[in-house]
Amino acid sequence: FPYRMLKRLGSMKLTVLGSEGVRKIDEAARRILERTGVEVPHEEMLRLFEKAGARVDVAATRVRIPSALLDDCLQASEKTFILRGRDRSLRAEFGLGRRNYNSTAGQAFWVEESGSRRYACLADVTEAARIGDVLPRINIVGAMSDPHEIDVSHRCVEVAAALLAATTKPVMFWFHDRATARYLVELLQIVTGGEARAFPPAFPLLEPISPLRFPR
Repeated sequence: FPYRMLKRLGSMKLTVLGSEGVRKIDEAARRILERTGVEVPHEEMLRLFEKAGARVDVAATRVRIPSALLDDCLQASEKTFILRGRDRSLRAEFGLGRRNYNSTAGQAFWVEESGSRRYACLADVTEAARIGDVLPRINIVGAMSDPHEIDVSHRCVEVAAALLAATTKPVMFWFHDRATARYLVELLQIVTGGEARAFPPAFPLLEPISPLRFPR
């Protein structure tokens, strides 16, 4: 795509779904959450869901979430938030009518110019971050790499550290477990001079394991 076309697309108001399409997706998602439910293999989370009003099958680690509980959560959630990079003038604003673009969190393989495929490594994270740092349309930088040579138990910490070192824009990464979350929150506090809550420089990519199952 020529840059002038990207610039034009960035200024256009694009409508993918009409209000009826949005309504149908919302209704279908609510039916799935309430009837089929999701698997949550974590005792504490199951107790919290049950306390909040969800139907919980402890033996199957399955939670069925009623629409009323979903509405309560949506009502209580923040409607707007702003990420700021190490350079706080570089921002990503959500809920304010502006479009944000991010490079992806991480791929297992990279394809070389020769066409050969190889496992991604930590050096690729730095290269991806530097590319994202200079691309004007990317305002949230991702690793685009899942470094195969680093043990999964601390891989996300290494990825986040490499991202924060290579770009001054906001970044995205992932948590592996409570231990890595603790290290990463401490890292963000250091980067922001103890102001990570007021000036968050990142957000974690959190997602279920398809279909409808969360990791512990």
